[in-house]
Amino acid sequence: MPDDKLYYRLGSMNLHGIGTEKNLDFAREYLHKAAIMGNVDAVYGMGKLYLESDVPKAISMFELAAEQGNTYAEYQLGKIYCFGQGVPQNLEVGMEWLRASASHGNEYAAQLLEKVEERLHQQTVSAVFGLFRGLAGMIQTSANQHIRRRNSIDRKQRQKIEEKKQAHGQRSSGYDYDYNEGQTM
Repeated sequence: MPDDKLYYRLGSMNLHGIGTEKNLDFAREYLHKAAIMGNVDAVYGMGKLYLESDVPKAISMFELAAEQGNTYAEYQLGKIYCFGQGVPQNLEVGMEWLRASASHGNEYAAQLLEKVEERLHQQTVSAVFGLFRGLAGMIQTSANQHIRRRNSIDRKQRQKIEEKKQAHGQRSSGYDYDYNEGQTM
């Protein structure tokens, strides 16, 4: 009588080389038999088997196992999407899978989720400080331009200011400038 647990164990042993040499062909055969019989762990094992050679197939196996409540499959999907293993990186999807796995009691998923969230927080803080640095630079540049414009009164304006100061009896700016000759006296 076929036994899905026995097929799963044989497949897992061949997949990991436990009690025998690693044999991926036998692993695939036994895991496939167990998966057909409804063994969720075997479906997850098939995903692990395909992870190195055919990521889309591995993802479909992990999704099938996750739908049946396998928290390790949810964890694997979270890792795949968070780190972009064979697929474009998608942190939102990856974190959803990690949250699902963690909520089902997977401690590894909870730890990885915490690390990913911490990394995102650090990147966000770094980006905000970068924006502030850029804004401060823009403000400084604008202020420097304003000061230069304010201090760059042309020769005719400076002469008029000096004449008005003298007409009102105010002291001149500390030095006399002969505007006609262009020399300091």
